[in-house]
Amino acid sequence: MSKSPKEILSETTPQIRSIVEQVLKNEREYQHFRKLSSTQESDICNRIISLVEKEVKS
Repeated sequence: MSKSPKEILSETTPQIRSIVEQVLKNEREYQHFRKLSSTQESDICNRIISLVEKEVKS
């Protein structure tokens, strides 16, 4: 039996849920682009890294 993404997310810690929600929010900002520039890709990566670092430090 496979689980839905919502079921999997509900079984994680609050910290993981927070990171996933923030990453998805950031991803939505770029959905309208067909092709991302290397600068945009770098920005996305840096934002994700920053989110994870922030959550780990807290």
